[in-house]
This record gives sequence, structure tokens and C-alpha cells, in this order.
Amino acid sequence: MVIKSGRVCIVTCCSAFCVVEPARTPLTHISYAHIQGDRWNVYAFRPEDETPGAPRRHGKGPRILLNTHIDTVPPFYPAIVDRKEGVIRGRGACDTKSILAAQLLAAQRLVKAGKAHDLGLLYVVSEETDHSGMKRANSLGLRPQYLIVGEPTESKMIRSQKGILKLKLLSQGVSCHSGYPELGKSAIDPLIDALHDLKHAHWPQSEELGTTTLNIGLLRGGHAANALAAEAEATLMFRVISPPEQILETVQATVGERAGVEVITANNPLKLGTLPGYKTDVASFNTDIAYFDLNEPGAKAFLIGPGSILDAHSDHELIHIPELQRAVGYYEELLLRLLQSSSSSSSSASGGQTKGGEEGVEEEICKEQST
Repeated sequence: MVIKSGRVCIVTCCSAFCVVEPARTPLTHISYAHIQGDRWNVYAFRPEDETPGAPRRHGKGPRILLNTHIDTVPPFYPAIVDRKEGVIRGRGACDTKSILAAQLLAAQRLVKAGKAHDLGLLYVVSEETDHSGMKRANSLGLRPQYLIVGEPTESKMIRSQKGILKLKLLSQGVSCHSGYPELGKSAIDPLIDALHDLKHAHWPQSEELGTTTLNIGLLRGGHAANALAAEAEATLMFRVISPPEQILETVQATVGERAGVEVITANNPLKLGTLPGYKTDVASFNTDIAYFDLNEPGAKAFLIGPGSILDAHSDHELIHIPELQRAVGYYEELLLRLLQSSSSSSSSASGGQTKGGEEGVEEEICKEQST
């Protein structure tokens, strides 16, 4: 069966999160938020007052949120299951349709085991464009202790991710016949000069995240080869290892009066949560994590998922089926680990004892990040 609407497919899967075995009693609410066009966020959760034995959080929502994004970049490539090569190909194969499926299957395992009382599912749109889906999700007022975000990280936990600075350079000129250039002013010429200087500028570096990089992603200007351009613009993307405000100051000083500078979006590089027992890495790509209000004291965000970012956004996007199958297990293991920590923390806060003196995840995180 082919389902055109990704939202229909996800809602169907989230509906499985709505019931428990064996009575199959609905215990979950699913809410939607319209973002733009046919794009919708999906949020599934178990209300506190309907979940027997669940710790009360007084309107903060579940302690753990599983999250990834529903949208993909263009162009569309149909899904192909290549059993001979053991891969799934197509747009979203690793970024991030398959990751979403792995998370849903892991969540359903917890439902069947009766351990999903403190887990929510948050799937958002527009991560690949303006992050408006995650920004809108903040209106839900959720305050999770742990946010688990799925992206293709080769099943490694990301300990740091680069930030971004996305901006436009806007140049104005005076159009005229190109045979008489003295009568006008090209908007393209000063823009090209400014871009050349930016490409050859020195940008910050760090031992952990490497070099600040600049991509000139889009260029637009002029209307004919035999006329000087009245307008020209360039869209730039910096992957930053320092506060984007510092990069913006350098851009403005370098460009000077040759073009206007318009910031589209920006966020800081982030330190993320890690746990012992997982391989770690750093990410040069950006995620929705920077746009989620993770305001609960001591809250941590984890970034992990199957597949490689090197295959994403390409005409050969794929994911290896065995890695995807393993992802269900490690998402389940991670959820159980964090849920146990949440239960232990709640027990300690109410005067109870933790089992066997096991260390909580918070302590594990501190140990990992101090090494």
C-alpha cells in the first residue's frame, strides 16, 4: 500500500502507541499542529491522570520525548527496497523516515512491556527549511528531562554539533544597456567582489568541531546578458563553531557598503548529552535541537540514529537494513535506561530508595562529559 500523506502514515503508527496489551485500552492522545500548506506536526502522549502508577509532573508533559522530523529535502526519489544489497534507497531513507519508523517500533515495544507511561512522541515538519515546526512545538509547553532526536549519525551519540548562520547579501544597482555601462551600475559586480573576500577570509577553528565553513548556496541577479543588473543577491550558510554573532560582525566588516546583510536564521554550537557504552562523534550538520526550549533543570538532549549523513540530501540516499533493524533495539535500550533514571529520580525526590545503588543517568552523563 502506498500512502501519499506522511501525516496519515505517522498518525496510523502513533495510534499503536495509544493502546496497551492485552485490554487495548486507549491511553494516549494525539494532537496535530498545522504549520503551513500540507505540513503538520504530530504529538502523541499519555495523559498523567489516565496512566496508573505514573509519576505526576503537573502539566510538564512526559519526561522523555522521542523526536525527529517528517519533512525531507527535494527532489523526491521513490523508495526502493534492494534486498540483494541489503539497503533501502530513496528520499528520506536515512534522513529521516527510517529513523522515525525505528523510534515508533521501539516505543511500541515499551507499550507492550507496560513501560511507556512517561514517554511522548513529537514529530515535526520544516526542519530542512526554517525549523518552524519545532519552534511551533514550543507552544505545547513541554518540559522533558530528556529529548532524544533522531538523525543519521551512524548510530553514534553526537557530543557536539556546529551552529549555523544563514544570511542573504543584497546588492542594488542601476540597470542600463550593457553597451553603455557608464550609464548604470551593476548590482552583480560588487556582490561578486564581496563573496570573493568572504571566501578568502579567516574564520574561527576549534579542536572539537574543526573549521567554520562557508557555502554560497544560492545566487540570483540580472534579467539579461545585455543589461546591467539592477538587483542581485546571494544566500550564504555558515557552519559555525563559535557564537554566530561573531561571524556576523566579520561578514558585515568584510562586505562593507557593497551589499546589505540580512540574517535569515542563526543558532549556537551545542554540547549534547552522551552516555557510557556508546561511540561518540561530532556533527557538522544542524538539527532542530537548537530551536526546542529545553528549560527543565538538568535536561539533556541526545542526538543519535542509524544511517550516514554523507548519504543524506543526495541522489543515492540509502540506509542499510541491518543497521536500521539494530536501531530499534538501541532506541529501546536507551529509552529504558532513561526511564529507569527518571523513576529513580522521582523515587529519591519522594524519599524512596533506588534499587541496588545503581548510578542514575545524570551521574553517568557527568562522568562521561568530565572525561
